[in-house]
Amino acid sequence: MNAVLVTSKRQVTIPANVRRELGTTPVTKVTFPAKNGVAHLQVERQRAHSTVAGSAGLIVVSGKT
Repeated sequence: MNAVLVTSKRQVTIPANVRRELGTTPVTKVTFPAKNGVAHLQVERQRAHSTVAGSAGLIVVSGKT
């Protein structure tokens, strides 16, 4: 088990072995669901866009003015 300290800014550092196990990167979104005094780190996985509306802004056409 990895124990970390909470900084004066109320931040924690995720240990390297945990980051590797979870596959996190500097832009990975995580949540901390808590219940009965226990919090868990949970990685928010990105969902693939499955509709045209959900993909808005992803296509860039170059050379058009």
